[in-house]
Amino acid sequence: MTLRHLRLILWIGLYLLLIELALEWRAVRRGWEAMLLGVEAGEATSYDERFGPREDFPFRSLVIPRRAEEGVSRFWLASSSYGEDLQLEPHHLFAHLLGERLSEHGIPNQVLNASRSGYWIPSNLRELRAEGPRWRPDAVILYQMSNDIDKISTAVLAPGGGGESDPEIGGGGGDPSQEPDAISRLVEQTTVFKHIKSQLTARLSRARLLVDELGEEGDQRFEQLVWEFVTTVRELDAQPVLCTFATSHLHSNLDELPLEYELNLLRFNMHLSVEGWVNTVARFNRVLRRVAEEAGVPLVDLAREVGGQSQHFRDYLHLTASGHQIVAGAIADVLGPKVQVLQVEDRTGSDPAGAGQ
Repeated sequence: MTLRHLRLILWIGLYLLLIELALEWRAVRRGWEAMLLGVEAGEATSYDERFGPREDFPFRSLVIPRRAEEGVSRFWLASSSYGEDLQLEPHHLFAHLLGERLSEHGIPNQVLNASRSGYWIPSNLRELRAEGPRWRPDAVILYQMSNDIDKISTAVLAPGGGGESDPEIGGGGGDPSQEPDAISRLVEQTTVFKHIKSQLTARLSRARLLVDELGEEGDQRFEQLVWEFVTTVRELDAQPVLCTFATSHLHSNLDELPLEYELNLLRFNMHLSVEGWVNTVARFNRVLRRVAEEAGVPLVDLAREVGGQSQHFRDYLHLTASGHQIVAGAIADVLGPKVQVLQVEDRTGSDPAGAGQ
């Protein structure tokens, strides 16, 4: 190898390093973990010391003591990246704003934001079973769907695919003999590799024959997960609360969906078309409404409150600060009167109608 060739290789390496650092800086600014800069997810956006997560407080909300004071209602939010939202400071999130709105209703309260990026309902339930008995929430609010759609679509349309170990959808680990070597693992950890892979995956998925619905099997699988949520929360002596899922675009304005939003969906789901996403969200929202009615639990219909109002979303799934405010207000409007009724029952030892007799 000549000196000229070596110099070219070094320049290419330096150029790639600079690109990697630039992309990592962009990633950690959004709260994601990066290989070289080594910032843990969430660290970059934890500006206010009043908020977790901390080692002894695993929630992205105002730090509170383990034991709630008498007369204080405690609400647990089970959600994913749309509730955790590392691109906003914690006091802008609907979990925190919900507490403020409930206080305006005259309800002393504490909110535990147990949202985690990448979670789906079984992930929320694992954390709830592990931490719920210690923190003893009075109500658990479920705002969850997109990751469930990803998992269920893999199970329905590509059984055994994806290497999932979750028992709800089957599958398992890959062949150990096919594990990548050390250099391959190093390359795969770079932000450059992840960025290129996600872009290629999205565009290749767009060229596939994508489906427009998951059908009855998809509905049944999602309904099973929702009923498991209701049952688990009740086992903790807490009140389940269901929320329909809101997205930036519906059938009525789907022709206005930006290409960037579409590609972002296809990065994580290689099976559903955009039409398939809209159809599946609508079907799963009908499941939520039906389960809420059959189980007799509160329903916050966020799909009707903010769905299709793209000005309140920064992409197809995630809310802007104004969207968080609307969601917080909608949840508080449903829960506020119900909590006040329960407080009257606790004080009187009977139903409100008999309180004055």
